[in-house]
Amino acid sequence: MTDTIPRRRDRAAGWWQHHPRIVDALIAASWVAWAILPIGGLSVEALPTAPTGVLGGLIVGGVVGIVMAVAIGVLRRSRPVLLFVIATVVPLALLPFGVDLRPLATVYAIFAIAVYDSVRRAWIAGAVSYALTIVLCVLHLLTGAVLPPLVSDAAPFPTVVAYLIFDLLGLQVALLWGQNAGNRRRYVDALLERARVLEHERDQQAQLAALAERSRIARDVHDIVSHSLSVIVRLADGARAVLDADPPRAREAVAQIGGVARSSLDEMRRTIGVLERAPENTPLRSSTGIDDLPR
Repeated sequence: MTDTIPRRRDRAAGWWQHHPRIVDALIAASWVAWAILPIGGLSVEALPTAPTGVLGGLIVGGVVGIVMAVAIGVLRRSRPVLLFVIATVVPLALLPFGVDLRPLATVYAIFAIAVYDSVRRAWIAGAVSYALTIVLCVLHLLTGAVLPPLVSDAAPFPTVVAYLIFDLLGLQVALLWGQNAGNRRRYVDALLERARVLEHERDQQAQLAALAERSRIARDVHDIVSHSLSVIVRLADGARAVLDADPPRAREAVAQIGGVARSSLDEMRRTIGVLERAPENTPLRSSTGIDDLPR
């Protein structure tokens, strides 16, 4: 039972890794779900007799939500820095309507940078996002506008403090969670790359060993052939020299030629036989047998 749960967990993780587009679509859908709450709040009280400002906010909010959903689904893996730029600039269009989706959008982008780009750039993006939050808070304290208050009719300073804390917590979660996931992903990629390099080196070593063995076999075959041919040539010359004067010795030399040739062929077969990989359960015998004797 204890081994079944890790296996199921590994299978589930493997399924998500093999379906990245489904993951991107679900993350984009989660953004839409989070964005609907503040955008929909524009029409809660005034929808029956919606003024132009509310309708305009709903239209702009819908455009911003769609643009961000498409950007998150398409760019979070391939171009996370560009996603951060879009997440920083596009939601600013909703500020005049009293809605600020930029902190939520930058959380998605900073998490993607930490996972798919680098942790250093993610922290830089987080610093840029928080600096923009501080600028908006200062403008809110000075003008009373630009920054949508978290609580209606609240005092400016407590509202700004709450806004800064809320934004800082969101950035910290995105940075730390993204850093953990990104480091784990880069560690797995490094292991896979190391395994690929080791496999390549193993194949190279096997090829070098095969080449060395073939070179050794070639040298052995050369020694066998050259030695045997030298002996055969000497015996043939001797047999020709005594063929008329001493026929028995000539016949003995010819017989020795046959013996040397047969022994040389046997040695060559044994040497070259290591290059052949016969299937299992295959008898190690010649293709010619006793049935071929009459032919």
